[in-house]
Amino acid sequence: MTIKLEEGDCRKIMRRMLMVDRQFHSIVTDPPYHLLSIAKRFGKASLDQGGSVMDKVRDRANPHARHAHGFVGQSWDGADPDGYQIAHDPRLWRMAYDLLLPGGYCLAFTSPMTGHRMAVAMEDAGFRIHGFIGWAYGSGMPKAHAVGEKWPGWFHSTQTLKPALEPVYIAQRPPELRPMAANMARHGVGGMNVDGCRVGEPGNFDAMGVNLTAGGDSGRWPATLAHDGSPAVLAGFPAAKNGDGTGDYFNSFPPFLYHGKAAKADRAGSDHPTIKPITLIQWLLRLVTPPGGTVLDPFLGSGTLLEAAYREGFNAVGIEQHPEYVKTCRQRIARLLRSGRDLI
Repeated sequence: MTIKLEEGDCRKIMRRMLMVDRQFHSIVTDPPYHLLSIAKRFGKASLDQGGSVMDKVRDRANPHARHAHGFVGQSWDGADPDGYQIAHDPRLWRMAYDLLLPGGYCLAFTSPMTGHRMAVAMEDAGFRIHGFIGWAYGSGMPKAHAVGEKWPGWFHSTQTLKPALEPVYIAQRPPELRPMAANMARHGVGGMNVDGCRVGEPGNFDAMGVNLTAGGDSGRWPATLAHDGSPAVLAGFPAAKNGDGTGDYFNSFPPFLYHGKAAKADRAGSDHPTIKPITLIQWLLRLVTPPGGTVLDPFLGSGTLLEAAYREGFNAVGIEQHPEYVKTCRQRIARLLRSGRDLI
C-alpha cells in the first residue's frame, strides 16, 4: 500500500502527473468553496473605483466583506487578486478528468451557495454529473440580521436559513467500453460498490469506521443523503411504525449513513476549519474505489483522505501547498507508520 503526500500547487503537480501518463481509480476531494463570490456580487463599489479585490476584502463598510476572505476568513478559500477561483475553473477539472481512468468517479465537497458553479465547471471539463450526496448535519448556525422594527420576525442575510446540508457532487469520467462489465474488466472502475456501502443500524460500525453490514445484501441500499445522527436532524425524520406501533429502523425513512461532524480524533491536532469525519471519507472511498485501487486528493488539507485510505487499504496521493497543513499531514503519516502497517 502506498500513501504519498505531494507538497505544492496542485495544478503544477497534476500537470507533471499527466506528462508521465499517471492515472487514478478515483478522486475524492474537498476544494475551496469560494464564498468570496458573495462579496463580489454585493460590493463592487471599491472595484469600480479602481480598488483591488483585496481592497474590497478590507472594506468594513461592506456588510459582506468578511466573506471575501473565503470561509471563516481563510484566504485559501477566497480568490487570487485577479479574482481567479480554482474550483470553478474547467481547466482544473479537465486535468482531474484526464487523471481518472475511464469510468472513474470524482466526488467533490462544496457549498450549497457556490457548488453550482463548480458543477458547471466539471461538466464543461467533460464530466457527467450524477447529482450529489447531501451530507446533513445539525450543528449549523444561521447568520441573519433583523430587517427592522416595522417587520418583526423578518430577517435577511446571504444565509438566513440555518445551514444543514453540504453537497458532495458525483462526477464521472464516461466509461470507454460498454457494457460496464467490459469497462470494469479493463480499468477496474465504472460501477459503485453498493454492497460494500450498505447502511446498517445506527452504531453498526466497528472502531475503524467500517460498516459491519458491508460485503453482502444486508442493510439498506445507500442513499444520496447522509447525516450526522444529531437530535436536530433525527427529529425531522421520525421512524416509521410497524403494525404494533413500534418503530423499526429498517422501515424508517430515510436510511441514512451516520457520520458526525469531525471530532477531535479526526482533526489530528489541526485547526483546519473544514475537516471532514474520517468515517465519512472512508465510506465515500469505498463507494467508488476498487479493492487495491489508488485515489487522488488534489486539495488534501489536513490529510484526512490519507488516513481514510490507509484504514480502507487503498493507495492514495494527496496534494497540499499550505505549510501549516502540510505539517499536519506529515504528522498523520508518522502516526500511521507508528501504528504498524508499512507505508511507502
